[in-house]
This record gives sequence, structure tokens and C-alpha cells, in this order.
Amino acid sequence: MRTGIWATALVVAGMVGVLLMAPLAAAHAFRGDLTAPAGGNPFGSDTVGSYRIVVHGTRVVIRADVDLSPPAGYVLEGWLVDMQTGYKLSLGELRHGHLRFEQHMVNPWTYGILVITAEPAGDLDPNPAMPVAGALLPAPFGQ
Repeated sequence: MRTGIWATALVVAGMVGVLLMAPLAAAHAFRGDLTAPAGGNPFGSDTVGSYRIVVHGTRVVIRADVDLSPPAGYVLEGWLVDMQTGYKLSLGELRHGHLRFEQHMVNPWTYGILVITAEPAGDLDPNPAMPVAGALLPAPFGQ
């Protein structure tokens, strides 16, 4: 009887452990360079910074660092771009060249480009302005 109880307890403990560890296996991390615009693209020239994206289930954390200062009267803003639809999602303003964005997203994989733009301070236009850095995100992004 005691052996059966211990065996059941071990099986339950093992199943709980597997369930607790399963989300850790679902985490995906990506790193890359942010480059200056080239050839009509918001990326492709000299390296001006770096990015890191971590996707853990629906939770997405994006960090970007650039060695750029915006022109006087401008701020830097981060964007994710869906290449298929052209939809652009603002990630907010970079502070002192640093961006940290965190959100639960239904499908982060739809976005294929990370772009940093220079926006007029107090800009009311919801669209991106002048790109200053960007990166084509690796697969499975852009799907």
C-alpha cells in the first residue's frame, strides 16, 4: 500500500515538474546588429547598434541599443514592421539610445523588420518618419 502511494506521489511530482519546465523550453532568443539605411531599405549599411528579442509564449521582450543621437528637435522611436501588410507597430521612444519594450502579443512572428526612426518631438503623425537604423529579423519572424 505504501509503495503504491509513493509511486503515485513520484508520478504526480514528475508531471508537475514537466509542466513547470515546459514553458522554459518554449523561449526563443534572437540577437543581431542594427545597421544604418542602405539602398532604400532601413537597414544594410554600417552597424550602429544591436538588438535582442526574447519570445516566451505570448510574452515578447525587445531591447535595442544604438550609438546614435537624434537631430535637435527629434527623438528616436522603435518600430516592428509587418512586411506583408506594411503594418507598423510603435515600440516607443528610445531613451539615451536604449529601448526596452515588453508586451504579450498574439503573433509576434508576423513582424519581419525592426526599425529605429528619427521622429519630430511631439509628432502627432502615427506613421514612422526617417529611418536611422534597422534589421531584417531572422526566421521564424516575417511569417
